[in-house]
Amino acid sequence: MATAQAELTARMADQFGLEIIRFRHWDSLLFGDGEVQKMFTPKSKRIMLGAPKDRMIIGDLIFVPVRAFTTLRAPSQKFERPEHWAGCPIANFPWLTGYCWLSDMPVDRRLIQGIRELVDALPDYEKGWEEQFGEGFFANEPRQTVAALVAFLRRLAPEPSSGSREI
Repeated sequence: MATAQAELTARMADQFGLEIIRFRHWDSLLFGDGEVQKMFTPKSKRIMLGAPKDRMIIGDLIFVPVRAFTTLRAPSQKFERPEHWAGCPIANFPWLTGYCWLSDMPVDRRLIQGIRELVDALPDYEKGWEEQFGEGFFANEPRQTVAALVAFLRRLAPEPSSGSREI
């Protein structure tokens, strides 16, 4: 039986034509597949004081060097939780929240476009990450990388003007 997180990920992958990368305990949408895999792990959250069906999409941007991927035992197509990675919650980019409403309607394309703009602002190769954030960036604890990552992305992806995020 699929989890709610796996179902949301599959729904978004189907709607936007994105590939899914499966880990032991979660699924992610693949946005970039260079030497550093750029992913978004969507989750849904109930909106406070709303009805149970009133939900929004939350989640994390996750960046993993390809060398850090370890597959589970065959025949599984899933990966272990990577030891070396960086990431941050999309809640750090408030301009995305207006596109996070989750209903029976399709997910707002502007959410995916905003995520794509964020991940596209980051290098595809480990060397680029080291040039931008310092040597051994992925060897740090993920919580140590969040502040630098968020600050960098906020500078490059300021709040959009209305209507500029259409795909």
